[in-house]
Amino acid sequence: MSKYTTVGPEDIDPGEFIPDIKHEDLRSQWQQGDWTRYVSMRIERALSWLEQAERSAEERDYFLAFISYWISYNSLYGKYQPKYRKHRQNRRGVPEAEQKEYKMQEEFHKKISECKNGKGLQGISRILTEKRRVVEGIVCHEFLSQPHWNYLHFEAYGHGEAEEPEWRSSKGWKNWLDKDKKSLDEFLRRLDANPGDTDAVKEILDLLFTKRIYTLRSQVIHGGSVRGRITSSEDVFMEERGYTNISQVSRSAKIMVFLIPLFIKVVMENPRKDLWSNPGSPVIDRGDARLRQ
Repeated sequence: MSKYTTVGPEDIDPGEFIPDIKHEDLRSQWQQGDWTRYVSMRIERALSWLEQAERSAEERDYFLAFISYWISYNSLYGKYQPKYRKHRQNRRGVPEAEQKEYKMQEEFHKKISECKNGKGLQGISRILTEKRRVVEGIVCHEFLSQPHWNYLHFEAYGHGEAEEPEWRSSKGWKNWLDKDKKSLDEFLRRLDANPGDTDAVKEILDLLFTKRIYTLRSQVIHGGSVRGRITSSEDVFMEERGYTNISQVSRSAKIMVFLIPLFIKVVMENPRKDLWSNPGSPVIDRGDARLRQ
C-alpha cells in the first residue's frame, strides 16, 4: 500500500492558481516607468520571483510556488536590520529576531492599506472577501498558529519556546487561536460593509501573512516539512501520511497567487521614495537607465 494519500480536490484545482494579474503585465509597466533607484530594485526583484512562482504553479509544484511567492513578497517588505538579541521572546513566544520580521511585515501592510492611488488596494480588498473561504482556512488552522507550535514543542521536548506557563497546556494556544478567529470574523464583516476600510485590510493581512503564512514559511525553509509530490501517472497532488504541511502550502499559495501581484501593483501605483524604505543588499552600480537617484 502506498504511504501517500490524496489531498482534497479543493486544494489542488489548477484553475484556482490562475492570477488576475500576471507578471508580464507588471513587468511591461515596470520597464516603461520612471522609478527611483531602490523602488525599481524592489519591483524588479519581486517580479523575478513572481515569474518563477507562476511557472511553478502551472507545473503544480506548489512547494516551489509557495517559496517563490514568499520571496517575491519579502522583496517588497524587507529592509536592512541592525543586530538584535536572538533569544528574547514576546507573549506569543516569538523570538526577537522574528518580532522584527513581524514588525516589517505589519509596517508594509499598513503602507499598502493606506495607498489610495490606483486600483491595487481595491483589488486586495476584493480578493480578501471573495476568497474568504481560503483566508479562513489559513487563519483558523491550528498548525499554522505559532502558539500551537510552542505548546507542541514543550510537549515533545519539555523545554525551549514553551518555557512560559502559558504554553504548558493546550488552553494557552487555543485562547490565541480563538482570539484570532474572532478578530478575522470582525474584520471580514467590516470589509463586507465597507470595502474601503483600510484598517480592516491591514488587520486581515497581518493575521494572514504575519501570524499564519510566516509560520509555514519558517517550517518549509528551515527543513521542518516533507516536500509534496505530484505523480505524473495519476496527475494528483499527494500528501504523505502524518504531515499536514502539504495541503497548507497549496492553500497558502492559492491566496498568494492573487495577493502578491496586487502588492506589487500597489507599490508601482504609489512609488514615492519616502514611502518604501531602502531594501537590503543594495546594488551599487548597474548602469541601468531605468534607475535614478
